[in-house]
Parts: sequence; structure tokens; C-alpha cells
Amino acid sequence: MATSRSDQQWGRGFICGVLFTCVIVVAFLWGQHNAYGATTPPKYWVDTALKIGACEQPSGLKGKWAAVAWKNEKNYSFLGGMGMTLANWADFKRKGQPERMSDATPIEQVWAAWRLYKWAEETYPGYGYTAWVCSEMIGFRGFTRSHQWK
Repeated sequence: MATSRSDQQWGRGFICGVLFTCVIVVAFLWGQHNAYGATTPPKYWVDTALKIGACEQPSGLKGKWAAVAWKNEKNYSFLGGMGMTLANWADFKRKGQPERMSDATPIEQVWAAWRLYKWAEETYPGYGYTAWVCSEMIGFRGFTRSHQWK
């Protein structure tokens, strides 16, 4: 049975459309990856950031259990839940994230804290943890090569 020329063109057009769509999607994802720099923070950092964030809350500093107040606006110098200064948030947030840390999502705050920690470790090897007062209070002094706390 012979196929008509219009059936063959639709087949080629469909395949070309699918390939074009794939190219556009890959280009978009590649651009997103490069535009926002990198990867998500590793799980070992997310776990650590949650402990630091809980300690950075007013009740956490007193040794009491504390939840992370991601939308904290009571202490103007340390908005959000990670205990980062306004300058650190401005320096380590991604382009397009809110100007105020308290307006950012929890994962955006954890990402910014991860970038701060990595920068501090590269700039002052072995002292990245000192970006937060609570690091030593919870026993965090950086990571070993196997991603365990030192």
C-alpha cells in the first residue's frame, strides 16, 4: 500500500518539530543551570542548615528547642531564618531572588547559606563555619571529606 506525499511530509514535519522542541528544552535547561549557577545544596548541608537555623532563633540561643522562623522580621539585621546578615543575603542570594531574606523561600535561604559557607571555606580554609555564631553551639566546625561534621 502506497502512502501519499502529504502523509510523508507530516511525518517529517512531526519529527522535525519534536527535535526542535527537544533542542529548545535542553537549551532552556542548560541556560537555567548556568544562570543560577550550580547545583542544589547537598543533603548534608540542608540537614546542617536546619540545625543552624533552629539555633539562630531567639529561643534556640537559650538552648531551648526552636523551629526555624523563615519569615522572621523581628531582628532587622538578620531577616529570615538562617541568621545571615543583610549584607550576606545581598551577596549570596541568586539573581532574581527577593531583596529581603524573609521574603525568600526556605530553600532559597538554605541555598544562599550554602554559597556563603562554600565561599568562606574557599577564602578562609577551615573557617567557613564561623559565618554563624550557632555553629559552635551545635557542635558544627565544618565537614570532613566524607561530609561528616568535624
